[in-house]
Amino acid sequence: MRARRAELRDVFHEGDESVVMAGANVVRLSRLATYLLEQMADWRSSDELAADLIQRFGDPPGGNAISFIEATLAELEALEIVEIQLDELEVATSEDRDVLAAVIARVARDAGLDVLLIKGPSLAVHGLRDERAWGDVDVLVRPDHVSALRRELSSRGWEPFNETPEFPLITLPHAITFIHPRWHTEIDVHTFLPGSYADAATTFEHLWGERTTIQLAHQPVLCTGRVGSALVAALNLARSPARPRTRAEAPLWCTAVRRWPDRDRIALADLAAECCAADVLAPLFDAAGVPAIGRGKITPQNWVDWHDRVGRDTRRGYAWASAIRRAPAGQRMRLAIRALTYDPAATQRGESQPTGWALIRHLIGRIGLAMSLLLRRRQ
Repeated sequence: MRARRAELRDVFHEGDESVVMAGANVVRLSRLATYLLEQMADWRSSDELAADLIQRFGDPPGGNAISFIEATLAELEALEIVEIQLDELEVATSEDRDVLAAVIARVARDAGLDVLLIKGPSLAVHGLRDERAWGDVDVLVRPDHVSALRRELSSRGWEPFNETPEFPLITLPHAITFIHPRWHTEIDVHTFLPGSYADAATTFEHLWGERTTIQLAHQPVLCTGRVGSALVAALNLARSPARPRTRAEAPLWCTAVRRWPDRDRIALADLAAECCAADVLAPLFDAAGVPAIGRGKITPQNWVDWHDRVGRDTRRGYAWASAIRRAPAGQRMRLAIRALTYDPAATQRGESQPTGWALIRHLIGRIGLAMSLLLRRRQ
């Protein structure tokens, strides 16, 4: 852990003690805290500060100077008196997901943005999955608030990973992944739920209406309610039926939902109908005893999109085919040409797109993609 003194509005010294104004906080600091603050004009590690502490004051109560320092720094950070950076190994543990989820919830709340934590720990809270370590942090954002949330994350050092400025997709991916050099996890900002063919704003409104609050890292975090969490989990399972994890988790989901009271299973069926997701979830719902409500709503084009998504092979152009299908008629040819000439590997390596003979070699390697796009175009 490293820490430094935050930008304080005012400091008043009284002997060895002090009174500081940080943000809206006015705090009287002890002799020890005042001394620590004086040592942190620049970043200092907790080891260095512990050595300073022992040299000036001797061993602290309990004898563990580093633990004492880190606890003191955490209190001062909560009062906005110091800034803290955790070591990379410290944030590589599963607890950092809880902290990050709490951070996003706080950022959204302070900015007046509607954001829901989805998947992850909410599934265990609602009894839809056993508690286990979870990976990235998934949030669903009110569509009108996506741009504002991106600005808030960007101002804190988070940058989108699966977008590039030279390749603006006509349709955004269902989740924009944000990465940060100091965190060993990612934020997936979901713009819509694959398999829900209602308008994204409509789906969000239904999930927002039955939201609940859970505690993560001792902070309140808004997440989908029990029924909404079951819908999100079902859509996630239905999208990847062949994955080993899905084959293991789908029976657990079905068992949990079968134990619900009838009224809750009816509420789940109603929610799926409102979100135009009942058709794609029919196999899971039938296995879990969820009533067949709202089926037969999605269009043939929706079915093509869903079957493409479930059976997708990125090498065979699923994302491009989906974008071409949704593009205005006058843009489809240009987009198809772009699909054949674009080299994602070059972008990932930080190189420019191929030209000349390199482009010709690239196009020869894309013959399979061209055939795939032609076949999909005829569907």
